[in-house]
This record gives sequence, C-alpha cells and structure tokens, in this order.
Amino acid sequence: MGTAKITFPYLKELNEEIKSGDGTRQNIAFKTLKVIDLKDLNPGLIMYIHYLQGKYHYLNFKRNDSLASIEEAVKCYHKVLQTARWYRVNARNPKYYFKYAESTHKLSKLVFCLFKQNELQNKAYLIAIHSGRQFPDNGGSFAWLQRDILNS
Repeated sequence: MGTAKITFPYLKELNEEIKSGDGTRQNIAFKTLKVIDLKDLNPGLIMYIHYLQGKYHYLNFKRNDSLASIEEAVKCYHKVLQTARWYRVNARNPKYYFKYAESTHKLSKLVFCLFKQNELQNKAYLIAIHSGRQFPDNGGSFAWLQRDILNS
C-alpha cells in the first residue's frame, strides 16, 4: 500500500472500525494496517499504527481471554515505544504508555511461570510509575493501575 493516503485522519477511520465491535470490520481494518509500508512514514504515524494493531489484539483478548491475543497486544504496544526510541522522539500520548503497562499487567496474570509473572508485573509497575510522572494530568489513571498491580 502506498504511503500517499496514510494520514492521521485515515488511521482514525481505521480506529473507528477496530472499535466498532463488528468482527468483520475489525479484521478488515487490522489487515489494512498490516499491509501499510512503514518505511517512509513519519514516526508519529508508525507509532499510531502499532498502537492500533495493539488495540485490535487487546480487544480480541477482552472478547476471548486468549493468551496469544494479549501477548500480541503487548508486543505491538512495545513497538510503539521502540519506534519513539529508534527515531529519538517522544511518544506524547499517555494512552501508549497506559495500554502497554495495562496489557503487560494483564499478561502477567495469565503466564504460569512465577519468575515471568514477577518480571511482567515489575515492568508494568515501573511503566505506570514513570508515566504517571511524565503525564501528571493523567496521574489518576496511572495511580489506579499501580494500585491494581500491587493488589494482584
């Protein structure tokens, strides 16, 4: 797919399809995201594409409680922050951090290895702490997540 029509408004349309609750529309939007050539896109678009892919997997997880879906969501949300580091830009959307931390926490509840559970919980907790400081206006959400992690 060419990069000429890949814009934030276009990606927001795909976001609406992913949020629709209609499995067919969600799958079509996800397949559309998967074929976008990221090579010549700006980092903001790349981060948003990874975020939307993560959102697709996260919503699948919420529907079917699938370990594979939450693992894929975590990978996609991680790619958002990797992209920011790679391009040396700030990921300015607190949702990126919150969904990464929340999904990592949910994954920690599903893995059987205690070492891996602790590792994932620690990662989620640290993301929530640092993100709460980075985004003080969203501190309540991150504080809630920190409490949820500590109480699990």
